[in-house]
Parts: sequence; C-alpha cells; structure tokens
Amino acid sequence: MRKANWPQAVFNLINWSTHGTAFKRLTRQQTIYTSKLLHQLTHTNRRDNLLYGHDRTCTLCLSEEETFSHVL
Repeated sequence: MRKANWPQAVFNLINWSTHGTAFKRLTRQQTIYTSKLLHQLTHTNRRDNLLYGHDRTCTLCLSEEETFSHVL
C-alpha cells in the first residue's frame, strides 16, 4: 500500500480472499512468478540497470528502454 501510494479505500477494494484462493491453486514456482508479474518485479533491463548499472535498452528492438510495459 505504501509503495504504490494507495489510500486505504483503494486497498480495501481488493478481494483478498479471492486473491488467496487463486494463489492456492498455483505451484510454488507459479506463485512466485505471478507475484513478480503483479508487482512488476520481473526481470527487465530497466530493473537490471537499477540493480547492476547495465544498459536499459531492449535487446529485441534496440530502440526503447526495456520496461515491464514495453515487454508486454
């Protein structure tokens, strides 16, 4: 809630029990990957740059920064 800068009202709109039920149906590996997708923590060159200082450019198009949105 703090990281996303959500007010309490937005946080309360999430159906947490359904969220939990969906996660119970996934394997551990699927749960980890899904969590990374939901929180935009999947590996991208932008994230790699923040962690290691590497080039942010997309390795496929070579013209834009590789962000989560760009990959999708």
